[in-house]
Amino acid sequence: MQRLIIAKYTLLEAHKRSLIVLFLLGIVVCVAIAAYAASLSMVDKQATLAAFYAATVRLAMVAVLNVYLILMETRNLEQENTFVWLGLPVSRMHYLLQKILAYSILATGLALLVSLPLWWAGTDMQIVLRWTLGFYLELLVTVSISILFACLFRQALISLSAFAAVYLFARSALEFYQHSSNIIDRGGSGIEIVLAWLVKLCTFLVPKFEQFASASWILHQRIFDTDLLSILPQALLFFGLLTLIALDRLCRRGF
Repeated sequence: MQRLIIAKYTLLEAHKRSLIVLFLLGIVVCVAIAAYAASLSMVDKQATLAAFYAATVRLAMVAVLNVYLILMETRNLEQENTFVWLGLPVSRMHYLLQKILAYSILATGLALLVSLPLWWAGTDMQIVLRWTLGFYLELLVTVSISILFACLFRQALISLSAFAAVYLFARSALEFYQHSSNIIDRGGSGIEIVLAWLVKLCTFLVPKFEQFASASWILHQRIFDTDLLSILPQALLFFGLLTLIALDRLCRRGF
């Protein structure tokens, strides 16, 4: 356990700051919003409740976890708390990996908590499992993005802004890709074609989060687009690359 002291401290810090309570509060609020939206629906209210909950809680919990991560890690770097930890018999690689391990454990618990209302709503078991696993992979990738920005910028506001821009673009990457392809296919002015190709190329630099988990699966009780095996390599690739880049930035930083 001595070798995992950083991961243990990170989890204790999350407990001390009542992060789990914040998760639970966010889930309750999302359930309440979804229940209100379902009461206005003219179709299957149970399916509408579950789908609206899945859409809102996915965005809310990604925001809560990553805002907390960025605020904590930028504070640690700003106050040189990392210097104290690196005084322990651990390398910078072990320091970063233990941080990622701790946040991955938090992501695991969060994904399980978020899935409970979907089970309660009577959603098909296979769809709930697929949505939960996709949401968990999305959390892992966003954790690596946040850690990278925290190590890269070391300022909370800049890191949060960069994360929000990248995440929202990744959530809409498929739509941007299709729209750019339509512009290229139908032709247009030179500047439109250039911008369309630029946007299309940018979509390959981010994970396609809309393939990870979708509320439409729950609403229609059917999984569209992709299966788990098609997004798993994508998630592992981005998670691994972003972690390596963050490790490089951490090793280049002087303490």
